[in-house]
Amino acid sequence: MLWAVFVAVLGTVGWMMPWRAAVAAHGAPRPLAPVYAAPQQAADALDSMVARATALYQQRQYARAANLFARTVQQRPDDVDLLANLGAAAWAAGDTVVAVVAWHRAARLEPVAMDLQERLLSLPAGARSGVAEVPMVPVSALVVVALMSWLVGWLLLARIRLSRGRDRLGAQWSRASSVAMGSLLLAIVAGATAVWGMYQLDASRLYVVRQPDTLRGAPGAEANALGGVATGDVMRVDELREGWLRGQHADGRRGWLPAERTVPLVSPAVVR
Repeated sequence: MLWAVFVAVLGTVGWMMPWRAAVAAHGAPRPLAPVYAAPQQAADALDSMVARATALYQQRQYARAANLFARTVQQRPDDVDLLANLGAAAWAAGDTVVAVVAWHRAARLEPVAMDLQERLLSLPAGARSGVAEVPMVPVSALVVVALMSWLVGWLLLARIRLSRGRDRLGAQWSRASSVAMGSLLLAIVAGATAVWGMYQLDASRLYVVRQPDTLRGAPGAEANALGGVATGDVMRVDELREGWLRGQHADGRRGWLPAERTVPLVSPAVVR
């Protein structure tokens, strides 16, 4: 029963997530039309900018549309719709770096949004696999389930303890004890999964490659080459030293790369 409640909660949360439909158009690798739900009240400056960016996108002026969407994202850096739109415009304009940054930010804010996961699939393997993967973990829902299950479990155990003192134990209290233990176990599992999800979705150590370069075995242009990295590839960085960063590439390789060739995924400004 508890597992049924758990699944129902997760399903409800997923159903409530906003859905941004993707449409193919204009012959790009996988262009996705921007979608933004404008407020009903009088449009402010930001709404006007979004409307202009959307109009430019529809006119196939993708680079100009991406520039405008980037300005809106700077004002609302956690707006998933604006990030998704920026990624769509940048991807259509051929700007892989901005598309990777925007779509990753959006997907990490709403990891269970299917349309955002589909957009990530359109990116090169180096930008969506390994350390770059965005797991579909509903962290907020898991936290709620963990807290509720923990509370219910301990309340049941407290009730059972009181009943034991009054010699009123019976078959129903035996079942209640099993439910209480199951509830506590569910709380532990949900809590552990939420912690794991928060770690996997954390982008503070992720960097995106801006320009192709060679991964090195040590900091320095003369160090052993470990293979190339492509524009848009994602690395998880462990160390920064004298203009070089050491980390793990999305394909599992570890090495050093010039820091100037990368941009932080969580940079406050969207790279243009």
